[in-house]
Amino acid sequence: MAQLLEENGDLDEAGIAQVIGETIPTIIPEASVVLLRELRRRAPKMLREHRALDEGFRRRNLIRWRKALDTLEMMWVIAEESGAAFNDAHRATAAATKDYQFEALTHLHARALLVAREVLCLLYGGFPDGALSRWRTLHEVTAIALFIRAHDGELSHRYLASFHFNALRAAKQLNEFATRANLKPYSTKEMAEFGRRCEALECRFGKEMRNEYGWAATVLNNPKPTFSDIEKAVKLDHWRPRYKWASQHTHGGHRPTGTLLGTTESSNPVFLVGQSNSGFTDPIHMSAISLTQLTHALLSLNPNMDQCVVMKILADLSEAIGPLALSLERRTLARARERKKKRPRKMGARSSRKRRR
Repeated sequence: MAQLLEENGDLDEAGIAQVIGETIPTIIPEASVVLLRELRRRAPKMLREHRALDEGFRRRNLIRWRKALDTLEMMWVIAEESGAAFNDAHRATAAATKDYQFEALTHLHARALLVAREVLCLLYGGFPDGALSRWRTLHEVTAIALFIRAHDGELSHRYLASFHFNALRAAKQLNEFATRANLKPYSTKEMAEFGRRCEALECRFGKEMRNEYGWAATVLNNPKPTFSDIEKAVKLDHWRPRYKWASQHTHGGHRPTGTLLGTTESSNPVFLVGQSNSGFTDPIHMSAISLTQLTHALLSLNPNMDQCVVMKILADLSEAIGPLALSLERRTLARARERKKKRPRKMGARSSRKRRR
């Protein structure tokens, strides 16, 4: 570029701009190939270093939060094993009697276990805001499970049938944008099959089934209910502020530095782009409560002594885990700040390098 400008030294400002504009498009492809080749050469060493840093963080993170994370994971194992035992014990009878409530709640419980496991993975990895956003889903699944548990098998049947209406809406949307999104559209035959299935279900349950939460319409006496209506019906509407809070990390609204859970203990403004071991208390406690509520909804369908004991254990653990996590948070933060005060001040670049060696 410099050589070109030198060769055309008599050009005015407009001429220089023209030379640059004509030259850059020819340089970029070659430069990107060279740079990418160099990045690939360096990648193995670079990735090893980053993965070592990640592993070091996870070790330190576990030291700080082990008691609370161990408790939450223990609750997950209890919920998973009790749910599996309940399913094994009652599935044959439920299938023979077409127990739609059993079917809906076992599916919801399995889904809750999956989401709760995702919450745990995000916390072990150092992503409390991601864990909070996954709790948002866990809360939705829990509210729906409690709603289904409170009503008869007809509502459960409507809930299970709602999948087909959701699938039809999704298929129509895919076909609308298939060309621009480089997706294969559904065929006319496939769309007709979607339509026939939904028409049959509409005849069985009513036209309100075509609305997003229409499966709950008859119970709520509202042709177009919302999730907040379901929350209110099961007396979980007091969780709405936390639900909206958890939604912030899911959506694209502006969030200033310092408003993330991962930056709550930072003394300076920071753009958080990676792990943090701050702000775990709320995701841990909220996830424990939701998992307990949903497991109770399932096991209470056909409780025995063992299941009642399990429900009591989960309730006690979910009550204790919040204070435990908060105590860990406060105690470890105070200890870290005290160590920082006692740390000797660096005397300069040379002495700092010497200490590192």
